[in-house]
Amino acid sequence: MRSRSRRPVYCYYTLSRGYSWFRGLHTSRRICQSYDPRIADLGRIIEDDFMKLKEYYKTPKNPIVLSHGLFGFDTLQLFPWSFIPPLQYWRGINEALQANSCKVIVTAVPPSASIEKRAEALARSIEQRAGGQSVNIVGHSMG
Repeated sequence: MRSRSRRPVYCYYTLSRGYSWFRGLHTSRRICQSYDPRIADLGRIIEDDFMKLKEYYKTPKNPIVLSHGLFGFDTLQLFPWSFIPPLQYWRGINEALQANSCKVIVTAVPPSASIEKRAEALARSIEQRAGGQSVNIVGHSMG
């Protein structure tokens, strides 16, 4: 049996600030408490060699545009007359980016239209809200 050096096993947790899980998300690397020495001689531990997480990332200089996918929405108010808060399509992502000082633009395009019409609506929305500044676009599905 080959001897394997005992190196710490790291786990990645998504942490939150405040009472709501989606406010101010960031990722933290901590040593797992559940390291099991019985697995030391079983071979290589399967892990993601490409995953490089940092506590904080550099804030991009250009605004980030979030574009929803097919049948998506920016904000959906199910019951306008009730006390139930509206549903945000980018819930958590928008807040996490803003917590890291990113300027975020959440766009709304037609939920079901051709790609050309959705692209035109997205371009108009970016022109109106970004003021001619370059942007970074993050789209989901057909966004």
